[in-house]
Amino acid sequence: MKPVSLLTALAIAAALTGCTVGPDYHTPPTTVPSSFDATEPSTQPATAASTTRPADIADWWKSFDDPELDSLIDRAIAANFDLEIALTRLQESRTAEIVMEGGLAAGT
Repeated sequence: MKPVSLLTALAIAAALTGCTVGPDYHTPPTTVPSSFDATEPSTQPATAASTTRPADIADWWKSFDDPELDSLIDRAIAANFDLEIALTRLQESRTAEIVMEGGLAAGT
């Protein structure tokens, strides 16, 4: 046998032994309802998740209760420029570019 094929065979054997299950494994029992009816009210008690109010979508990150994340979001909002200010700055830079190009074209 070539060394490459021997190494390949050993690697495949090692991978396959990792997929085996011990001799004491038993499939856990699962309970499945005999039928499903979406219009029928649930007979199971309400969970804690269904009794709490949903998180406010505008402040979704506050549901994590992380002061560092809250601080990062607050700083990002404070440093975020308004769209009108951004458009004004863009127009100013375009105007400055036109002025610079006009000076170059006049000097040639």
